Amino acid sequence: VAPADVDVELVGVLNADAIGTVLAAVAENEPASVTAVAEATDRSPSTVSHHLSRLEERGLVDRNRAGQSVVTTLAPETRAAMAELRDAVPAADD
Repeated sequence: VAPADVDVELVGVLNADAIGTVLAAVAENEPASVTAVAEATDRSPSTVSHHLSRLEERGLVDRNRAGQSVVTTLAPETRAAMAELRDAVPAADD
């Protein structure tokens, strides 16, 4: 259950197994390359790239070229909403 003012789409993405795992890996590794996210999620780079494209289309991440690679960061709104979700959900050991 998410607070009423948190983006419902973001909550849905985070709860979806594959794409949610990719988004969480971006958050943990940003600025994240496709390779870094693939390694963090144990998924193929092509699968990760597909999910990152979907996340970019939804406005949840930003992707920019850095030399020969593309790096992904959370969109500012996504970062803020994820922080709000973290603060709203008690830790498992609380």
